[in-house]
Order: sequence, then structure tokens, then C-alpha cells
Amino acid sequence: VNALDILQFYANFDASQTGIAKVLGHNQARLKLGRQTLDIGSRRILERVDMSNVILNFPCGYWNSTNARGDMFHALAVVPVGRLPTDFASLQKDEIQLDKEEWSRVFLGLHYIRANVLADLLPRTNLELFVYQLSEKDSAKVATPNRDYLQPGFRLIRPPRRGQWDFEFETAYRTGTRRASSAATDVTDLKVRAGMAHVHLGYTFDAPWQPRLALDWDYATGDRNPNDAKFDQFERLFGGRRTDFGHTGIYGPLAPANINAPGWRLEVRPNARWDSRLTYKAAFLDQARDAWVIAQVRDRQGLSGKFIGHSWDWRARYWIDPGKLQLEVGAATLIQGRFAKTAPNASRQGNSNYGFVALTRTF
Repeated sequence: VNALDILQFYANFDASQTGIAKVLGHNQARLKLGRQTLDIGSRRILERVDMSNVILNFPCGYWNSTNARGDMFHALAVVPVGRLPTDFASLQKDEIQLDKEEWSRVFLGLHYIRANVLADLLPRTNLELFVYQLSEKDSAKVATPNRDYLQPGFRLIRPPRRGQWDFEFETAYRTGTRRASSAATDVTDLKVRAGMAHVHLGYTFDAPWQPRLALDWDYATGDRNPNDAKFDQFERLFGGRRTDFGHTGIYGPLAPANINAPGWRLEVRPNARWDSRLTYKAAFLDQARDAWVIAQVRDRQGLSGKFIGHSWDWRARYWIDPGKLQLEVGAATLIQGRFAKTAPNASRQGNSNYGFVALTRTF
């Protein structure tokens, strides 16, 4: 229930003449204080979510600065806004509650983008270096698994261009502690050692419709042993999954957690007004004893195999009024594999099929 709420309410200051901007050599800098949405880098860590009825937002502070070459520096100290109500009885009654800041959860980050880092070897290639930290403690109103994470990583990317190869490699490692649940009686800290990776290699043909074909692979660790004192699953925190794993909203069977998913995609752009893409993923669990996270299906004995299924995803977009009104249609299916069919708590309801039509008006 999110009938009315404040998505963004902030003050935006010009910080171009501050000492921090001058030390960085950046000629443009902004400091935003207040409730805001965030969208950084690949959007796998922080995203202003597409196709969501409730967009993630964060109060407190965010710094963004750039220089003439295109380098960017992001720094943030924020807390998540909790989406209310959360109890089923209130949801059934359609009770309206304003979302509230969860001050017991703090998210910090430093993210630097170096433009054209390999100018002589690979022109148009950007390097990103980042480190993020999440610290949680239970409060009177918000129970958490007391996650205390530190996550460094990097990203190397060369964007697509007609008649040229493009690529991306991003990886992150997470260390720290958390508890198995949010229960007040759970006071055991588990050691966290988890990681993720995204790799793709693509080529855009110099031909009508500018077809681009890319091979990709998405990987996020799973928990090897549900009975030890460790937590190896790489959880998705505040990042998106639509770019890598297809449509979201009321659909979206795959996420970057306990996943091993090679695939490919074909994209076309006949002109500036419309584009289309078709993607495929062969989705496997990384660890057979951990969960298929989105579906909450699990075989703790690991006897149901790892293959979740074949994921197909298609969409097409057309600008009815360029820059203002866009029509989008899409369809997706998940053809179940052995794990999705035979795990002890599997739904046994067959393949998942999804379709949508959307109009987006930009003001």
C-alpha cells in the first residue's frame, strides 16, 4: 500500500568551490541533503528502480563531483526508508501508512569512476573502484539480521558502439557478519564471505537496425552448508536486477544471489525512436543446498540438483513522443528445470509466463 508518500525532498548545494572538489581536481560538485533516490555505476549496488510500484529512497547525504574528462566521484552516508505497512492484516485492510526512515540501518559508500583509463590500448574504457558498508542494529520497531558488511569491488566497462566490440567485467567481495534471521532470540553471528561477478562481451554490427549480439555470465555465491557458522550467500541489497535478469515488478524469478547463469542477448535499434531485445539465461544454483532465493524454494540435502530452468525475456520500446511518452511491451517465460520441479517445497505449478504493456510519461 503506497497510495501517497514523499519519494524525494532534499536540498541541493553547489560544492564546486569546496576543498574536496579542488583536491579531486573536479570542476563540478553537488551535495544533496535529505530524502532522495540514488543511481550509481552499473546500478547493481544502488539503483533508482525501474518497474517497481515502490522506488527505494534514502535520507541523509550524497556527494557527486565530476571533471572535464568525465571522471566521477560519489560519496554517500544514508539510511534506507522502510516501506510500510509490513504486517499482513494492515495490507489486507488497505491501510495507508507513511514510509519511515530506518535509522538503525546505515549505508556508507565511496565510488570513483575513471574515464578512458586505457586510452592507448582500449579507448572509451572506464574503470570504477568502490567500497560500500552496511551496518544494522535492531530497533524497537525494526528487526534486522544485524548485518555488518564491507564490500569492495571494481568494474571495467567499454560501452557499445556501432562496428566495435564492447565488454564489461564487474566483481565484488563481501566480508563481515550477520545472523541467520531477524528474530530477537537469534544472537549468533555468522561469518560472511561472499562474492559476485558479471561478465559480458558484445559486438554491434555496422548494418541496418544496428544488431548487437552479446554473451554474458552472472554469478553470485550461495551458502555451501546451511548448518555451519558461515553465511556464503551474496544477497542483493539495494541494487537492481532488471538489466541482467530481465523484467521485474510482479515478475522476476532470478536475482544475484546463489546463482550461476550464462546466457546471451540480441538487441536491435532500427532508429532513434524504437529498440528491442531478446535475452536468454540458463539458470543454475551456485550451491545445491542453498535456496532459489526469489522463489524461496530450497533442498537442504542438495538432492534436487542445481538447474532452475531456461529463462527467456523479450521487450520492445517505442517513443510515441520522443523524450516524453514511451510505449513498452514485453513478455517472459521460465521453463522449469529439475530443481524447480523436484525440490521439496517447489510449487509444482509448471512454467511461469508473463507479459505486460506500459506507457511512461516523462515530465
